[in-house]
Amino acid sequence: MTCKENKFGFPFTPYKIQEQFCRKAWDLFSNPGSIGIFESPTGTGKSISALCSALSWINTHHKEVITNQTNEHKSKKIPLWVLKKTKINIERSYEEMIALQNTFLENVKSHFNLVEQNTKDNETLLISLPEIWRETCSEESKRQYNLFKIIIASRTHSQLSQYIGEVRKLHESGSFKNYCHRLFKDPSITTVASRSHLCIHPEVRKLPSLIINDTCLEYTAPNKKDIEKHFCPYKSRASILAKLSLCKLMDIEDLRKEGEKVEACPYYAVKEANKFSDITLIPYTTLFNNSTRESLGVEFNSLGTICIIDEAHNIFNAFESSYKASIDLNACKQLIPNCKGYLEKYGTSFTPNNLSLFRQLLRFITMFTNNVERIVNSYRSLKRQSSDTCDSKLQHNTGVISYNLTDFFKIINFSFFNTNDLQTFIENNNLCRKMKRFSIMEIYSSDKNGKGDTISSNTLYTFKSFIDALISADKKYDQIIIEYNFNHSSNILDINCSLIPISVDCFFKDLMKNSRSTMLIGGTLQPIFEYKPLYNHLPSSSVYMYSATQSISKNNLLGIVVPQNVDGNILDLRYNTRFSHDQLLALCQTLALVLPLIPDGICIFFNSFIFLEVFFRFIHREAEAKPFLEQIKKKKIFRENKLSTALENEQLWESYKKCIYSNNKTHAGAILLGVLNGRLSEGVNFSDELCRCLIIVSLPYPPNTPILEAKAKYFYEKSDLTTNTDDLSFQSIMCMKIVNQCIGRALRHSNDYSVVLLLDHRYKRKYIQDMLPSWFTEHLVCNNNISRWDFYEHVLNPIKSFFSSRAYLNKE
Repeated sequence: MTCKENKFGFPFTPYKIQEQFCRKAWDLFSNPGSIGIFESPTGTGKSISALCSALSWINTHHKEVITNQTNEHKSKKIPLWVLKKTKINIERSYEEMIALQNTFLENVKSHFNLVEQNTKDNETLLISLPEIWRETCSEESKRQYNLFKIIIASRTHSQLSQYIGEVRKLHESGSFKNYCHRLFKDPSITTVASRSHLCIHPEVRKLPSLIINDTCLEYTAPNKKDIEKHFCPYKSRASILAKLSLCKLMDIEDLRKEGEKVEACPYYAVKEANKFSDITLIPYTTLFNNSTRESLGVEFNSLGTICIIDEAHNIFNAFESSYKASIDLNACKQLIPNCKGYLEKYGTSFTPNNLSLFRQLLRFITMFTNNVERIVNSYRSLKRQSSDTCDSKLQHNTGVISYNLTDFFKIINFSFFNTNDLQTFIENNNLCRKMKRFSIMEIYSSDKNGKGDTISSNTLYTFKSFIDALISADKKYDQIIIEYNFNHSSNILDINCSLIPISVDCFFKDLMKNSRSTMLIGGTLQPIFEYKPLYNHLPSSSVYMYSATQSISKNNLLGIVVPQNVDGNILDLRYNTRFSHDQLLALCQTLALVLPLIPDGICIFFNSFIFLEVFFRFIHREAEAKPFLEQIKKKKIFRENKLSTALENEQLWESYKKCIYSNNKTHAGAILLGVLNGRLSEGVNFSDELCRCLIIVSLPYPPNTPILEAKAKYFYEKSDLTTNTDDLSFQSIMCMKIVNQCIGRALRHSNDYSVVLLLDHRYKRKYIQDMLPSWFTEHLVCNNNISRWDFYEHVLNPIKSFFSSRAYLNKE
C-alpha cells in the first residue's frame, strides 16, 4: 500500500468509517485551540483511528507548524530579511534535533539488541550509551523537537494498555517507516503511573499509597546521612530502564518486571523517557491534576500537543474524583494534641516567624474542628425536635448537611486566617513529613506492642490537601458536604467533611489552553449537550462534532419501546407508581411473555436496587405472580446485590457465564438482574451469547439532592440556558447518559447481535428518543399511536422474526 493509498498510516486497509474519523480529526488538529467530540461505537476501531489520525497529521504537518512560528513575529515591525533568517534558523535547528534524536534511538536499539543477546558487560553498554542529543544539541533544538507529543488519557491502566497493543501493530506493519515526510518511524510510547503502581523497592512498595511518595523522596534524598539503613539503589540506574523503554513497548507490568531485572526504578525511568517519547499514556487522575501532572514530567505545548481523552463519558466523574477533598473530624481531633506535643518538644528551635505560623495553624485546625462539630450538633438537635418521638433516635443519628462555600467560610471563620501563608509554611518546612515522624514516635512510645493507629500520623497530609482544595475552589458553584453517623458500638459520632468540585470548566480550559487540540472520544457520548460547559466559551468554528454512522445490519440489532403490557395497561414505572400492585404485575406479565423467546443470556437492568428488590420479592411471594415466575424460571436467575463486594460480583458474573456456556439441559440460558449504573452494567463486556436481549426497566432519573441542584445550576449557567425544559433538563441528560452507556454494551463487535427492550411509556417521548445514540434509533421500533398499539404485533412478532432470521443466518 503506497503512502497516497494509506494516507493515515493504518496497519491495514481502513474501513470507510475509520477514514471518515481521521479526516474529521485532521480538521480538528489543523485548528489550534479547538476541541472535538468523537463518538464511535464499540467495534469501529476508534483507538487505532485516533492514533493513526494524530500520528499521520503530525508526520504530514510538523514542518509547517515549525515554520509558522515565524508568524508570531509578523505583527511586529521586523525587517523582512530578519524574518527570513529567523525562519531558516528555526528549520535548521529543528532538522538538527530530529537527526540527533534518530541517531540516539538507533544507538539505543542496537545496544538493546546486544543486551538481549546476553553480550558480556551488557549493563556497561547501556550505561555508556552516548546521549548525543544532550551533549551536542542546542537548547533551541531540544525545544523544537519536544514540541510534538500525543497524550492519551483513559480511566484505568488496563484501558490504556490497549493502546500499546495498537502501537505494536503499527511497529509490526511498518506503516510509518515508509511514510512520506515522516517524523515518527516506530512511534515510542511511555505509560505514566504513580509510585504506588511502579515502585519495586521491597520495603517502600508495602506501605500505604499515602506515604509512599514521601518515603521514596526520603530514601532517594541526595544528602542522606543514614545511607545504609534507608537507601534506594534503584533511582541511580533509572536511565538504563528509560533507554530500554524507548525501544521496547511496555505497560506498567512490563516496566516493573524489566525494572526488577535490571535493578532500575520504573518511576524515575518513565519520567526520564517521557521527555523523548512520541506518545504518553496517562490515567485521568493524573491528567486532570496539575500538580501531579507536573511532578511526573508530563508537559504540554500549545503548538504541538494533541490531547486525546478516551472513555470521555467518564470525564466529569474523573474531574470530581481528582479534585474532591475529604477530612475526617475525629482524625482532626487527634491532630490537635499531636500539634501541641510537637510544639512543646520542638518549639524552642523555631524561628519567631515559624513559631507564629505554627500557632496560627494549630488555632485554625482547632477552630475548624470545633465549628464543624457545632454545625452537626445543631443540625441533630433540630432534627430531634422536629421528628416524631418514636423515630427521633434513628433520624438524628445519621444525616447529610450541605453548604455553598461562601456560607461555609463564614461559619468556620476562614477569612480570619491567611491560609496561603499557612500553606507555604507547611510546604517549605516539610511539616507534614516531620509531624508524621513525630506522631509515629508518640504512638509507638505509648503502645509497647507497636500496633498503634498509624492513620492519625498522616492527618496533616489530608488536612493540607483539604485546605489546598478550599483555596482553589470555585466559591460560586463548589459545595461542602458534611456527613455524620453515630456509631453505637463505639459510642462515637463519625463526621466527614468533603469539598465537592462542581465547576470543572476552569480546569478543562487550562488543559485546552496548553494543547494544540483536545479530542474527547467514546463509544457512546450521547447526550452530547452534557459537554457544552466545556466548550461554550469557544466559537462554533473551534468545536468539531463527529458521530460514526455505524452501518449495523437489521439482522444484528432490534430496539423496541414497550409502553404497555399485553392487556393494554400502561407501563408507568415512575417513582410514585412503580411499586403499585398493578404495575409490578404488568411488569411480571411482560417479562413472562418475552423471555421464553430469547436464546442464551438475558440482561435486565432496573433503575435502582430498591426497585429490583421490590420486584424480586413480588414475583416470588405474590400469588398472582406465580404463573409468570414459572415461565421466567425456565432460565436460571442471577441477581446483583447492592452490598456485594467486587469479588462477589466477579463470582456472580463467572457463574452467569458458566451457566450460559455449559448448555445446561435444566435451564435454557440465564437471566442476569442488575441495576443501571451499577458495577455489572458499567464494568462487564456483554458480548455474544451473554446478552442476546438487553431489557431496561424504567428510567434512572437521579434523586434530587443539594449536589444535583448545584450541578444543574452550573450546567444551565455555563450552557447559557435560561429555562429548565424537559428536553434539556440536567436530570434528563444524566438519566439518558446512564441508559446509553448500558445500551452501548449490547453489541460488542461487528458480528454480535441483540434485542434491546425499553420498558416504560416515557421512552415514547421525542426528547427522550432524541438523546439516544443515532446508531440505535435507526433500529428502534416505536409506534406512537397507543390506541393502535398491539403487544403481539409490536413486540412479540418482531422478536420472533429477528431470532428466526438469525437462526437462518447462523446455519449458513
